[in-house]
Amino acid sequence: MEPPKVYSVQNLLKAPLSFDEKLLVKKGGRPIPDLQISSTSASKTRTYRRVFNRNIYEKYEWMCGCSVTNKLFCFMCLIFKEEVSAWNTKGLDDLKHMAERAKKHENSVSHMNACMDFSLLGKGNIREQLGSAYLRDKIKHNENVEKNRHILRRLIMCIKFCGAFELALRRLDETLTSDNPGIYVGLVNFASELDAVLAANMEGSQVFKGASKTIKNELLDAMLHVYKQEVLKEIQSANFIALEADETTDTSNPQQMVVIIRYVLNGQICERFWSFFKPGGHNADVVANTLLNELETILNLNYPASHNNTSVNKNKLIAQTYDGASVMSGKINGVQAIIKRTFLHAHYIHSYAHQFNLIIERAAQCNKNVKVFFANLQSFSRFFSRTPKRTAIVDEIVQHAPTRGNFKSRTVNALFEHQHSFREWLDKIIDEDGTDSVTISEASGLLNHLNCPDFLYWLKIFHFIMPHAEILFNHIEIRGIESAQMQAAVEEFQEQIMLIRKAIVNINHERINEEPTMKRQKLTAGEDRADIAREVCDTILSQIVDRFDFKDHLSAAKLFDSKKFKTYRRSFPQRHFDETVKSYPMLDSVKLKSELSALYARDNMCDVSGLLPFLVFITDNDLKKVMTETYKLLDIICTTPMPTTECERCPSTLKRIKTFLNNVTISEDRLNALAVLSIEKKFVQSIPDFDNKVIEVFSRLNNRRMDFMYKK
Repeated sequence: MEPPKVYSVQNLLKAPLSFDEKLLVKKGGRPIPDLQISSTSASKTRTYRRVFNRNIYEKYEWMCGCSVTNKLFCFMCLIFKEEVSAWNTKGLDDLKHMAERAKKHENSVSHMNACMDFSLLGKGNIREQLGSAYLRDKIKHNENVEKNRHILRRLIMCIKFCGAFELALRRLDETLTSDNPGIYVGLVNFASELDAVLAANMEGSQVFKGASKTIKNELLDAMLHVYKQEVLKEIQSANFIALEADETTDTSNPQQMVVIIRYVLNGQICERFWSFFKPGGHNADVVANTLLNELETILNLNYPASHNNTSVNKNKLIAQTYDGASVMSGKINGVQAIIKRTFLHAHYIHSYAHQFNLIIERAAQCNKNVKVFFANLQSFSRFFSRTPKRTAIVDEIVQHAPTRGNFKSRTVNALFEHQHSFREWLDKIIDEDGTDSVTISEASGLLNHLNCPDFLYWLKIFHFIMPHAEILFNHIEIRGIESAQMQAAVEEFQEQIMLIRKAIVNINHERINEEPTMKRQKLTAGEDRADIAREVCDTILSQIVDRFDFKDHLSAAKLFDSKKFKTYRRSFPQRHFDETVKSYPMLDSVKLKSELSALYARDNMCDVSGLLPFLVFITDNDLKKVMTETYKLLDIICTTPMPTTECERCPSTLKRIKTFLNNVTISEDRLNALAVLSIEKKFVQSIPDFDNKVIEVFSRLNNRRMDFMYKK
């Protein structure tokens, strides 16, 4: 819902306004820009310089400003020009005598009349307001509004209940006479049996059917609007934010993108679901533009400079993290690079919420053959995890924990090392008496994969790659890892992948010699596959290097390792400090070093363990004004998603989103609103007066055929 338009002084100085125009101007409010006004005066002993201070707008609620002429005006007198004066014609910029001139204007009859006209604008005739018939009508109207709002509250409760438990709100047949109308309609019917007012509406109303799809969707839209407004308030109060985006699928498998905003508020790390999106394409420019448009809304970058300091808001985004398509991570032309051109401090980092095996898989999907391989690989996981009997078969073959569907490396290793056993079991399932046709079809398809030269070739390639990926990610997820250790782990991974890349020719020849002659003739000595395999290795290397290119947030975290404070007293951690202030230039390095030195010198600080406890300690003990830079740095680190769970004090919202998508389809009406009610139900419950706020938004929608707004 767009905010009302604020009319400029230049618009108000033109021809007299019509009644409708005056209403729009009143709704938009007075223009209060920052003005470039200054004056200099001298006394016998010194010179005084006065400059414009926007607090004057708070002192004089009738005052407004013009950014074109850099002068102050009376907002009410501009609308109702009863008497011509400087306040409604040319404006004033004399700061020295401003208080005196303002007081004189406030006491003028013309100004008082303009203020009364402004207050009564749009409120009807005064005589009507004082008449007894009008008062009776007003009381009756408000009683009817209260009844209608009571019905809305019951409908909102039903929707919130369905959303919290991820219950489907809609069925194909939602008529009241349907035998299976859906959970929402059924819940409304049940509520009407307990509520006489709702029951009367369900039976008698011809213009407002509470169970209708239109009403339900409009209430969902209103709920989403209220939720986003509350999140925006929190973001405005937060000092920094991080952007998390991911490719997700639901039960019907269409691709979409989810955006999460992370920030610290009142000593707590918050990860808030923002929205699902379906970008118009899959290239970096399209995805980046989608994210930039949302960031404009989130950070109020589309408002005039008079309302927000845009440069400050652009510095507010200090981290971005993505999973999914390779277009995300490119250091030069990827999404992260495009975002960073606008938000200079938005460092691209890896988050523990992003699974390494999925990162490797998606990075490798630069080629059609590899995409087909991973799709076929997924079918093995689905088939053998569908029933306990099939899971037991995997246990028997592999001799360790069953292969989980989302751990591709385990699937790759199990299939590669036990190909013969899997073939035997699939043959046995096909030949077994009583096996249904669907199972036979699926088993024969898997058997064909295990006899397919292309599938076996990529199985061998990734059998070599995946173990090194697991080793790298196990190193990365060690608690308290330093940037140097992370760099060493990445370099070791690079070396191993380069060795595999060099050995691809030998792997290729081995596969060609194992294949039947007829199938060998379809390939040009396996050279095509070798080229693709080398391209896959190059892409994986590029993705990993880009993902772990920025590591200075780990150095910043090491500055607060309380176990090393005694060591830091003797030898200040200069390397970690230098890396930190280089990456976060908004910090005052001199003051930060002094604050950290004072922190290290105190014995009681050695007992504080963890970044968030340090942040809470400073807040609870009113040290934010003393330890300004330390608090700012802790805020930055806690806002930045970390590669381990050590710094996390809130459940991963991304994991909750993926759980939610397992129970819904993307084609579901109002998916964003349903996600809010499920994923953010605790936050929704904490919003003061949530139901009434939803009703206010719902009531302001056009074409309302029932009364929901009180007369005052």
